Amino acid sequence: MSRVLIVDDAKIARIQLKWILQRGGYEVIAEAENGENAIKAYSRHKPDLVTMDVSMPKMDGIEATARIIEKDPDAKIVMVTAAGTEEKVYAAIRSGAKNFIVKPFTPKVIRMLAKLSPPASPVEKATEEKKVDEDQKEKGDSAEKETKASAEKDAEPGSEENSETNAEKE
Repeated sequence: MSRVLIVDDAKIARIQLKWILQRGGYEVIAEAENGENAIKAYSRHKPDLVTMDVSMPKMDGIEATARIIEKDPDAKIVMVTAAGTEEKVYAAIRSGAKNFIVKPFTPKVIRMLAKLSPPASPVEKATEEKKVDEDQKEKGDSAEKETKASAEKDAEPGSEENSETNAEKE
């Protein structure tokens, strides 16, 4: 499963893109709200793919892309912006971006990203979902056993609850 870092100063844009990516079979491993945090998150998580907004506070996406590419020339970064001007497209490509997406997002984004870093295959996705289901079932079984054990303990002669009940009867 391809692991993605989403970088955008607009929280709603990150939420939208995350929703689209997850439904397309990608795993969003981290998010950042500016270029400085993007560089740190990239170093920490080593994602397969980065979506990078162009205009952000502290450090814009073009500068952050250039710095990431300087450290990792194989980084796959796709620029994202509402301002899809020719000038910004060229600057992004010169900084090392592999492609460019113009907001608003649509599910078509997945087809373009899949060319750079494929999402999970149906088998991988099903395996991951099965693992999550098994983990949840295991947690549920464990909680059920704890509840049952607690109830059995309370019903034992000499337990506090049982002692109170016996005292009431006398």
